[in-house]
Amino acid sequence: MSRGARIMLVALAASALAACFNPTFNDPMCGPSGECPSGTSCVQGVCRAGGGDIDASIDSPIQDIDAPSIDAPSGAVCPNGVTEGAEECDDNNTTNTDDCTGICRFNVCGDTFLDLTGPRTDTCDDGNMSDTDNCVNTAGGCRPSSCGDGFIDSVAPGTEACDDRNVTSGDGCSATCLIEAGFMCTGTPSVCSPISPICGNGVIDGSEACDDRNGNACGTCNATCTAAITPRAATGSITSALGNNQIDGETFTLEDGFNPPVVFEWDRTSSFTAGRIPVVYFNNAGQGQMADAVTAAINGISVGLLITADHSMGGPTVTLLHDRMTSLGNRPISDSVSNAQFVTTGMSGGAAGDCGATIGCTSNADCAGTGPIPPRCVGTGTCE
Repeated sequence: MSRGARIMLVALAASALAACFNPTFNDPMCGPSGECPSGTSCVQGVCRAGGGDIDASIDSPIQDIDAPSIDAPSGAVCPNGVTEGAEECDDNNTTNTDDCTGICRFNVCGDTFLDLTGPRTDTCDDGNMSDTDNCVNTAGGCRPSSCGDGFIDSVAPGTEACDDRNVTSGDGCSATCLIEAGFMCTGTPSVCSPISPICGNGVIDGSEACDDRNGNACGTCNATCTAAITPRAATGSITSALGNNQIDGETFTLEDGFNPPVVFEWDRTSSFTAGRIPVVYFNNAGQGQMADAVTAAINGISVGLLITADHSMGGPTVTLLHDRMTSLGNRPISDSVSNAQFVTTGMSGGAAGDCGATIGCTSNADCAGTGPIPPRCVGTGTCE
């Protein structure tokens, strides 16, 4: 056969094969030279729209309601138990909860799939790689955010202000991952350091021992915020003389720091000076009876004296206790009694409770109050 005849015969055969190719049926076989209908291409001898999924059956593409819309790596069959082409893995199953997902990708934190097999396992997966929400990426897999993991969770309900990779308070970041007073925290994990103290701002900063929202010596903190002051009530005492030794008309005077001084007058004859409080006694009264008379006279004043007398222990001595915990109660006791048996001990030991109106405060214990008005720390922290 001549060369021209042979060429003609090959052309006729190709034409006949092309005539047999029908591009209209579903997923047809490719033509002899890879021919496919418009909009499809030849993939492993079969015409597929858009290149198709090489791991899909001819009529049904892979569908997995758990899987993201990602095609399997081209040039491979997933799953078939062989890692090939662009596949990252192939464990011959379509399970998305093991180390290799149904689309032959490694199961990683942030892919929305929970990896339940070792060595890396997830207990959450919110579909992102953020470490500032409720699910964080760790070496062992996705884990719920928790205080002490070194990641600052900025999403409710586990919102944190810091996280220094421990749950120890006193280091700037508290056991509940809140920034502690007097510290500044930065970075992840948080690094916390003391901030310069500002005495009088109401916050115990850095090296401060206390801060009662004022730079004065009054209240529960000294003027430099270096020493706390424990509120205490002032105390004093009066020891009485025998009735026969007490001279009618002699006096002693008490002061409470809030009201005018109160003058008490020994009265045996029911005759005393106006404006004074009588202390009624009789000549043969013992010291204990005289102490009872002092107690009755002091406690008989309902308004105008913030001192209470106590003679519950008996004997010649009356104990005096200021009604408020305040240094303003530290006052002397004066007297005109000539008998040496009569002895007074001035009011002393009171502390705090001495900041006046408009002075900064953090509690009622800082404030003095006025007369019958009890101490109050009000509003944004000022004494009333």
